[in-house]
Amino acid sequence: MKTLYLVRHSNAAPLKEKTDDFTRKLTKKGKQSAKKMAHQFAATDPSVDLIISSPANRALETARIYAKALGYDDSDILLYEHIYEQEGGAESLLKLVHAIDNSRGSAMIVGHEPLLSTFATFLRRTFTEELPENSVVHFDFNNRTWDKISKGRGVVKSFEFPDKEAVLRQRFITGLETSIADGIREQLAAHDPESAGRVEESVQKSVKKLVKAFLKKPVEKKKKKRSGKDKGKAKGKKG
Repeated sequence: MKTLYLVRHSNAAPLKEKTDDFTRKLTKKGKQSAKKMAHQFAATDPSVDLIISSPANRALETARIYAKALGYDDSDILLYEHIYEQEGGAESLLKLVHAIDNSRGSAMIVGHEPLLSTFATFLRRTFTEELPENSVVHFDFNNRTWDKISKGRGVVKSFEFPDKEAVLRQRFITGLETSIADGIREQLAAHDPESAGRVEESVQKSVKKLVKAFLKKPVEKKKKKRSGKDKGKAKGKKG
């Protein structure tokens, strides 16, 4: 079996008019996030035999942070220009994977969007996520050699990214609000198309309140503790 990790670089300084995209570095927040994710990743006790990175500063900095967390010598990080240039699309990364020495059981590729998500979908058609900054996708392949890995044969074992729980919750809320609002619009439009448009704002506000109420955790009622006198009175009462 072969294992492949795809890692998108962490948050980098914004591209300005006089700055070169290639030399953009990680922000302070980006470094902190990468360190947190790298240690979280390392805590799962993965085996990473090879790290390959885009030579762009933001990707290489991220790769070095992961290397340190994994106890991997950062001087052994291989640089591959096509990861940054994104020429050839998914096929170019597949050629890179095919060229990995078979003595390596696992490898990590650190790079950029949209190439990484394109490659992830190439490896597993049902994986349709865009990779957020500092995310990690873990693929396993039932192959003994890297050159036998082919389109659609990857098995997604995990997909991790910063604040995952909060992000997934917000996606659920947004999806639920959209679904409910669409249903209401459809019913209103069928009944009175002209009036439907006038109440759009009210529909949006009402749906948000409804979803908020639906997701609100019920408050447990606290049982009143009975005093010693109360207990005594209760015992003294005759039925």
